[in-house]
Amino acid sequence: MKAIYKTTSAVFIFLILFNFITCSSQTPALKEKSCPPCQIIASKTLSNKGTGKWPSINGGKALKVNALTSLQYDRGASNLNLYYQDEFTPQGFEKFEFVIESWWMNPGLDPWSKEPYWGDEYLQPIHHFEECVDDNLRWMCGYSYIVDIPENYSKDKKYPLVIYLHGSVVSKTQSFVKRDTTRNIFYRPKSDPYVYAAPIKLEIDWDSKKLEDMIENIKENLNIDPERIYLTGLSMGGRGAFIIASELSNTFAAIMPLSPHHGPYSYLPLSKKS
Repeated sequence: MKAIYKTTSAVFIFLILFNFITCSSQTPALKEKSCPPCQIIASKTLSNKGTGKWPSINGGKALKVNALTSLQYDRGASNLNLYYQDEFTPQGFEKFEFVIESWWMNPGLDPWSKEPYWGDEYLQPIHHFEECVDDNLRWMCGYSYIVDIPENYSKDKKYPLVIYLHGSVVSKTQSFVKRDTTRNIFYRPKSDPYVYAAPIKLEIDWDSKKLEDMIENIKENLNIDPERIYLTGLSMGGRGAFIIASELSNTFAAIMPLSPHHGPYSYLPLSKKS
């Protein structure tokens, strides 16, 4: 009887150890399977074409464009914690004491909606993500953006393009809804119409390659005057206007940063790129 008890105990202990070792060895493999919602690797040098179809173009209407959200980009900057749920710490930086949460996963704030409305008019999108998808990695994907079409838009006329970069978005609040309110009050005279585009970023800073592809995507679908493309932004968007303009120095006719957020580094070195 004692022999049977000892044998049973030994087998039980063996099974526990085997299960622990097996689970421990599988943990890295599970992490390696994590993927962002976007699967098409974007070119670092060439222009990336949109994969989604544009909505119907009607004068005076705001469009929601998700044509670039299937593209996967590299990290656009090397500064500390520029992405949500990011554990990467560049050399020479100290890690933040907090983790910025993925605000786009909160109800009513998913930026990949089909309509350009938030608040009471918002329609929650339904995604069919693959099993491997970790939605915290959505910052790797191309920009979803809103385009306001001028009234009486004509394909035979070239229009200026004004791009507005919003400020940082704080999780646990409706701060993106407030950012969208700011977008809506931007001055758009009927006597001097222009195409007005507002990308939605999920990183802390703005990414020049993502914005460059957005501009090309707009030019593919609307008649834009390439000599009259303008860039503006508020707070972190103002900061982004400096960063983007320095990296796309031949793109913009003028920039207008508004209350730019200064840090974590000086803008002065950026002038060397311009």
